[in-house]
Amino acid sequence: MIKREYWDLKLLKEKKEAYKNKMAQGKLLSEPYEKFFNDAVEKINAAYGGFDGLDLMDAHVSLLEILTEADENQLSLENFVGDDANEFLENFLKELDIPLWGDKYLHKKKTKMNKKITKKLRGK
Repeated sequence: MIKREYWDLKLLKEKKEAYKNKMAQGKLLSEPYEKFFNDAVEKINAAYGGFDGLDLMDAHVSLLEILTEADENQLSLENFVGDDANEFLENFLKELDIPLWGDKYLHKKKTKMNKKITKKLRGK
């Protein structure tokens, strides 16, 4: 299904503006949370992604919201994310169903190859 933002440019602009405003709130986090958030966003952008960047924008905002809540409740970052920050981030993204772009690319390649093989075997 095509997202509404693709054909409603006004909505897309509003969503991007709201995203930019929300991301600015990341600077209000305490130092350890802000550093973790910035590192996490960098990792998400480098390794994850689905069909478009909108899923990543949603992941950034969701992550910022839970980190903000934990920071406001004065939980230490270590207590909140645990011993392995990468594992925390990976589990968080799995819950949001955000795939690694490499996995998605390989899946597309395998599907395309299987279609070609099936087509050849049927003599087409």
